[in-house]
Amino acid sequence: MKPTVSVRTFKLHLARHQFLNGQIDEVFIQETLSIEPENLLNDDDRIPLSCVYALINYTAQVEQDPILGLRYSKGQYASFIQSAQSLKKAAFSLPDYINIISRYLCLSTEIGSFSWYQTENRYEILIQFNPVDPDHITYHQVDGAMMMLKEAIFAKFRLEPRHISFKHTCPADQERTYSEYFECEVRFNQPQNSIAYKDEACLTPNDQIYPIEMVNTFALLEKARHQQQPTSLSNSVVFLIERSLIRGEPSRENIAKILFLSVRTLQRRLSQENTTYQALLEKTRKRLTQQFLANPNVTHTDIALWLGYSEASQYYQAFKRWYGHSAKDHNPTQDLRSPIFKRSGTLHPSD
Repeated sequence: MKPTVSVRTFKLHLARHQFLNGQIDEVFIQETLSIEPENLLNDDDRIPLSCVYALINYTAQVEQDPILGLRYSKGQYASFIQSAQSLKKAAFSLPDYINIISRYLCLSTEIGSFSWYQTENRYEILIQFNPVDPDHITYHQVDGAMMMLKEAIFAKFRLEPRHISFKHTCPADQERTYSEYFECEVRFNQPQNSIAYKDEACLTPNDQIYPIEMVNTFALLEKARHQQQPTSLSNSVVFLIERSLIRGEPSRENIAKILFLSVRTLQRRLSQENTTYQALLEKTRKRLTQQFLANPNVTHTDIALWLGYSEASQYYQAFKRWYGHSAKDHNPTQDLRSPIFKRSGTLHPSD
């Protein structure tokens, strides 16, 4: 099955194309991409990922810009860093932060994800970009993703990369431009797209001993021990769900593990409190949505990330189920919040 993207994501690329070119080439959209206006009515519908690939290449060709991805990512730096700043507080370590940024990339662009590993000589940490479809991704998209990751890591850890590696060939006469943008050595025609950092500057001792899932578990448990202890198991579960969602939907197995309970015992004790794990997860997500909507600077992509969804469409479907209308049609002046949750000036649910 060929990879696809949501109409919502495709429209974002169309908006960028219009911003750069001043207009949308409807002939190209309909004849070359075979996309009719009615195909773009429902934001949750899917179209081939290859359409995004063709549109970005066409935009670069029209603009005659061999480094479109770098220029555009720099132009989007301010808005991206605003989101990245809100993610900084949630990360325990560089690997944890990479996981969160990777989820953000998947939700906002649907083009790929990041993974990290330590080199055999243990001198470097390599962060690798993994496209969803290697055959239908432009080097402009890869450049943009790598630039955003580099800037996000600097914003959080003040770390500069040792070198950047790209699978693609350097555009003609652009070697110096790439080095100036990334402020480090840039290598082309490499086996993978990756960013390298010195390992001693990146990892805490726990990162080197335990897999990242265990680091997260230990850190969450330590936080829970220093907070005021909830009065019920339900409150304990909600407390941990809130602080785990940024890393993806927490499983009941992981929550039970943090609470030193078996899954069976967790389910039984929640049943005694007339609830279930799934009900608490749903209720928590809805409450946090009400809180996030109070901040006009928060995008729906941000909310989908903070609620632990793996796809933006899951969030939009949940939003419509909760409130009876789509997120796109939501009126910011409509108060969906209970007074108890009216807080301002923060995106982080645990502040």
